[in-house]
Amino acid sequence: MLGPMDEYPVHQVPQPIAWPGSSDRNFYDRCYYNAHDRTGDIFVITGLGYYPNLGVKDAFLLVRRRDGGKYGGRGETQTAVHLSDAIDQDRLNQHVGNYRIEVVEPLRKLHIQLDETEGIAADLTWEGLFDVVQEQRHVLRAGNRV
Repeated sequence: MLGPMDEYPVHQVPQPIAWPGSSDRNFYDRCYYNAHDRTGDIFVITGLGYYPNLGVKDAFLLVRRRDGGKYGGRGETQTAVHLSDAIDQDRLNQHVGNYRIEVVEPLRKLHIQLDETEGIAADLTWEGLFDVVQEQRHVLRAGNRV
């Protein structure tokens, strides 16, 4: 199925963008973000993934907070929300349920929002301080197997 991105010269293989270039059922495209406050008392991990050969997309947001614990001291509370849905064809509108990622300025500024879900809500903006760096491809080998 053709989608909005097919109007642009971004194809990696001669087929619609919505079709993955790999038949590997575990092929995925995902993003992952970390954030913390200056004290280290609050830590957030969040991300979103598309699994086109499985027809699924998912997102998560986890918050860990130091709160003194049930009996005082250095306790922590950890709360996580996981969301999942069927993939749609609009990859420019990244969302799963109440979770959204907006690319405000490509490779520079992102806005992540989670409307209240299971007691957690978030409104976060990532703003790059440096130019992006492309990582080398990760290849895992076990003997002669890739």
